[in-house]
Amino acid sequence: MRDRVVAVVLSGLIGWLGGAAGLALLAIANSPAWFLSHPLEAIEGGAVGSLTYVLAPVLIMSCAALAAPARISTGITAAIGVAWLALIFAGWARGSMAHGGDFPWWGFERYFLSVLPVPFCCALAFALSFRRMRRGPPPSGASGR
Repeated sequence: MRDRVVAVVLSGLIGWLGGAAGLALLAIANSPAWFLSHPLEAIEGGAVGSLTYVLAPVLIMSCAALAAPARISTGITAAIGVAWLALIFAGWARGSMAHGGDFPWWGFERYFLSVLPVPFCCALAFALSFRRMRRGPPPSGASGR
């Protein structure tokens, strides 16, 4: 059990770092001139943005990985990340629709579709690292061929 908890904690940390890196790269891709001249602000933006977009899904993934009998699949982790992003966008869209009345399609493109790679980065980092840690080292007699 102790090995499983260590694998979940380390995978959660790797998933969070993957999501933060995804957010930093997304910031650089959206405004390359600014963030390439101020790289620490891109890193800071990724770390701060990860508290909103990445931390809760990583905690949910970690709890699911602890509760699952064998391992958590990449599809489930991706669904958790996308569902969290959809909840964040729904809260924003509800407020925007209360003021404007129409569904904000421009906001859907900017605040949902453009941020969609972040939950996938996070989910992939979490699932692959957890799978690798659960598999363990190769047997001592394996030749590696």
